[in-house]
Amino acid sequence: MLSPLFQEVFDSVRTQLEGFRAFALVGEDGVVIEKVSADSTLDPETLFEFATILRIAQHTSEATANGQLTEMSWTASRCLMLAHRVSGGSFLILAGEPGLRVGFARYLLRRAAWELRPQLENAPR
Repeated sequence: MLSPLFQEVFDSVRTQLEGFRAFALVGEDGVVIEKVSADSTLDPETLFEFATILRIAQHTSEATANGQLTEMSWTASRCLMLAHRVSGGSFLILAGEPGLRVGFARYLLRRAAWELRPQLENAPR
């Protein structure tokens, strides 16, 4: 069951972004906290694997003295993935078709992170 705020943010992104495939909130440990998908191939296990890539990139960024990873994107032949840090080690991941409007998708993802951040920072641990 999606939290009302996540559902509201998701609906906003989905309706504004042509080529949308999935939207997820992934915790520091790579576990999918919230997810909505229009594509059955982007299941929690697949998103967990993408979160593993984020953790590797985070470690590399810190190990090379480049600081904390805040955003990452990658493109495969059938999918474009964007990730943006929300709070602590949590990331929002947006998946879309390769022809997705990347600049607009990044804007929507940053705005979604801004909207969700207060709820995540005040959530009980």
